[in-house]
Amino acid sequence: MSNPTKRKYDIRQDPFTGVVSPLDIWNEECTIPGASPFYIYLEEVPQNNAISTTFVHLTDTINEEFSASDTVLTVAHGSYWNVNDIILIQNEILKITAVSGNDLTVQRAYGDQSGPAVAHPNGTRFRNIGAEELVNSNPVEHGINKFVERTSIPQTSGEFQVHYGTEIAPYKRGIVRFHESDANKIVWVSYKGLGHYNWAEHINELQFFRVGNFLEAFSDSEVKITEDNWTLKKSIMIAKAGALRISFQFKNSGYRGYARIARNGVFVGTEHYYEHKTNGWITLVEDIDGWNVRDCVELHLKIALGPAFARNFRIYVHYPTTSFVLL
Repeated sequence: MSNPTKRKYDIRQDPFTGVVSPLDIWNEECTIPGASPFYIYLEEVPQNNAISTTFVHLTDTINEEFSASDTVLTVAHGSYWNVNDIILIQNEILKITAVSGNDLTVQRAYGDQSGPAVAHPNGTRFRNIGAEELVNSNPVEHGINKFVERTSIPQTSGEFQVHYGTEIAPYKRGIVRFHESDANKIVWVSYKGLGHYNWAEHINELQFFRVGNFLEAFSDSEVKITEDNWTLKKSIMIAKAGALRISFQFKNSGYRGYARIARNGVFVGTEHYYEHKTNGWITLVEDIDGWNVRDCVELHLKIALGPAFARNFRIYVHYPTTSFVLL
């Protein structure tokens, strides 16, 4: 389907590099399933930010030849359309003035943004012009939406919800949910904003750890240090590369106690030390990047005088590979 103002970008390149003004991205055509769940899955996923908007356009098909002078357009699904809807067939904009079954009476080459009235062959696909698109500049007129975005589950026909992905469920990014009454409709999705994700980036994100607040692994048992040289007391081998949030609790019962995070025996964390007795357990947290698959995240301890203790050695990430309780 052609479009005079938008362009479908190859998902292998990033059209947003260096941009400071929102871009229009013409994404893809999808069919809403005929049975639950009524989801489509986008290859290109909008970023959820203040000036980003997702648009869904309704499509249909011409069911017989439509000459340059015809004003009655026969379509496959007349029930999709209403009087005053504005549609785009190739480069021509048309306004619907009457609906009778599958026959749409239309005003040809409508608005100063339209191309000329030309013949359109049987089988040509077309879509509605949405409220975000200019139809006429003087006086200003825009199209009419056939679908409106909601932030919750769609309650009626013509509504949709985009799942932009969250820390708890990044794998849902790109799901667009529709109401059951829109089953089997074919829609085109467009997006206006400063950034996006694609499936390559989406899969890549799930392959690597990022810092987050979900527990990935833990060694909670209490350990004691009485040596005055650095001694390995905790070790967790990780399953994926990336960045980790590492937390542990420390208590010093002597003159001075030390604690430090290491990667495969090489120190990468801050050297923590406490003089005299700590007032109970102290929780220490560090975000450390640069981990590789099968690296060992280690906790090393030492003391100057008297014993020190550590416990609750834990790793947190944005999306865990282990099971976790949601309720």
